[in-house]
Amino acid sequence: MSKHAPSKHPFFAAPQLTVTTSNAVVSYRKLGTGPALLFVHGWPVHGATYRDAAALLADRYTCYVIDLPGAGATPGYSDWSQPLRSHTDTVIEVIKGLGLEQVALVGFDSGGAIARWVAAELGDRITALILSNTEITDHVVKLVKRFAQFTKVPGSMFVLRRLLGSARFRRGKNGFAGCFNDRDLIAGEFHDLFIAPLLADKRRFKETIGLLANVDFEELADLAPIHAKIHAPTRFIWGARGPFFPAAQAREMSKEFSGFDRMIEIPDGKLFVHEEYPEQFAAAAAELLDAVVPRLRLSEAS
Repeated sequence: MSKHAPSKHPFFAAPQLTVTTSNAVVSYRKLGTGPALLFVHGWPVHGATYRDAAALLADRYTCYVIDLPGAGATPGYSDWSQPLRSHTDTVIEVIKGLGLEQVALVGFDSGGAIARWVAAELGDRITALILSNTEITDHVVKLVKRFAQFTKVPGSMFVLRRLLGSARFRRGKNGFAGCFNDRDLIAGEFHDLFIAPLLADKRRFKETIGLLANVDFEELADLAPIHAKIHAPTRFIWGARGPFFPAAQAREMSKEFSGFDRMIEIPDGKLFVHEEYPEQFAAAAAELLDAVVPRLRLSEAS
């Protein structure tokens, strides 16, 4: 986790910018120099979840860290009926709107699914793909699906908000225990950045939960055809103890990627491996990016 005070952190020192798409005004931060690297966060957080990893990679890459609609500083959609499809279209428009002819993608959790759909659609425009603890083919996270089903029950928003306000719930297995090896990290900076804003703003909370309520879980499980379309060099950086997306199943899924490089497991890592172990995460990402992205750039120039 961050060793910087928020006011001095390189991520928060970077200006907050926006790019307009057909259905959203997307907030993002840009830091660093070099080839483009775009980060796609998962649910229920926003782009600042990559604050430390992006800062560590900014000495050699231009890091674009976005807030997806309904998260962080980006307002939600007027229509949430197909949130993941909408997010995919939005990220593609962001890439084009920023003029990124070539870009590497980083994604975890649902952001990893979105990054894969983007990579499948943009083809050679994607120089590399880094995935961590994200959706697995033919695998549904039962806890998340139960929450999604509960959101359709009258009064569920009130109940879920009360639960989120309970420190005991947040530290439990139905809260964020599956996200961190060190549960003390659920408090402090993580709480201030991602939990407190949802508790303070009913609209933001409703948008965050509203996304979950409309997720198509069959679409999330039917990923093999998407993987077959991805030819970019792909690396998995996995929290080996993550309960939602088992590492053994991720290793099996890797066979579906024609450009698969390797899978690096961080032994004590869970879902938020990029938050808890940013140095290891950034080093594992840079190893692939440094090898692949410059080679692609040189081959284009020749």
